[in-house]
Amino acid sequence: MSQMLELINRFCAEARMSGKAEGTCQNYDMRLRKFSEWCATNGVDYKTITPREIRAYRNYLVSQDFSASMINSCLYTLRLFYDFLTEEEIVAGNPVLVKRLTVPMPEPIPRFLDDQEIQEVIKAIETIKKPTYRLAFMTMYKTGIRLGEAVALRPQDVVVQNDRLFLRLVKSKGRRQRMAPVTDPQVAEALLALKKARKGQPTLFGCSKSTLKYWAKYIARTAGIEDFSSHCLRHTFATELLNREEDPVPLDLVQDTLGHKNIATTRRYAQTLPSRFFRLAAKVG
Repeated sequence: MSQMLELINRFCAEARMSGKAEGTCQNYDMRLRKFSEWCATNGVDYKTITPREIRAYRNYLVSQDFSASMINSCLYTLRLFYDFLTEEEIVAGNPVLVKRLTVPMPEPIPRFLDDQEIQEVIKAIETIKKPTYRLAFMTMYKTGIRLGEAVALRPQDVVVQNDRLFLRLVKSKGRRQRMAPVTDPQVAEALLALKKARKGQPTLFGCSKSTLKYWAKYIARTAGIEDFSSHCLRHTFATELLNREEDPVPLDLVQDTLGHKNIATTRRYAQTLPSRFFRLAAKVG
């Protein structure tokens, strides 16, 4: 299997060259090495593997109690890998028929914070000693940007246009650049001040993803919200935009703000808003 591992390395190197994020390439490597181990254990030649044997691998993943999302990600990565092998003329065709193999996934409902929970989270954020870390979390809450996007921000990415403050997201998910509006005046002023203070520095907040993940766990403990993560702030931001009483933000604008490629992803947030659902019904009595 040493030849296969060499091909996996080449595939991941090619993915990096094409602009895939490092985390994505690491996931590719992990998933393909899992497949390589299965082939070795079961005496399967990766060059002549059949769709039936690919199905057997899918069934093995199911038997190991992997989530549907993980199984489908493994199959998708395998499909890309065999596309690569086909282009390199190492195999004659791609045996991975993803559409027939995909495991159905339950539709996840975004976890957002209710009014009481967000107050507890804000109190916990305020106890973080380093101001830039506090601002990083409040920025995620008031712009809906992802943790990785926050970490990658540079001072020059804090942009004023027509007297409004935006964040220019260069390293966003899917490599799609976008502008994220800052919706809170206090956060906007703090970001402008930090931009000036951090001028010439490589990043705005000066921290890593692991650092903010550590403080997210601290916030969870301090606020008493066991399942809190920084992504809850993104979900809460989107939910609050849609749930405004007087001026709810249209779904397509929320989609653009969050950087969702598919509006169906954004539509999941509307499912969390029973108050909007009830407002559709006429009052009686």
